[in-house]
Amino acid sequence: MQSRVSDIDSHLTIPPTDWYQSLTAAGLLNPAVHGPARYWLQVEGSFTRALQKQCSRSFHVEVRREGFATPTQEEARRLRIPHRQHAWIREVSLCGDNQPWVLARTVIPLKCLEGEG
Repeated sequence: MQSRVSDIDSHLTIPPTDWYQSLTAAGLLNPAVHGPARYWLQVEGSFTRALQKQCSRSFHVEVRREGFATPTQEEARRLRIPHRQHAWIREVSLCGDNQPWVLARTVIPLKCLEGEG
């Protein structure tokens, strides 16, 4: 499989996650969360479909970067892959009404890409 981007340099800031001791510590399970934040934290099923329903005009996914690259040290640790091992990385913007609403990054380890598709 040929990469559309041979040397991907992430344009997304990827914060470390270790400082979140728990969802409660991050305030995500607090029943006092109200309004739009509560709705978006409880979306079940397709998050993209939920975003589409909120658009008044249009929705599209803009591929920012896609290709084989080295995950961040944190991503490699979380995925239990060797540091500096390449993976398929895709970064997209989910845009509603021509505005980027969500920036998303997917990292797929090489071992998940083996075999017949």
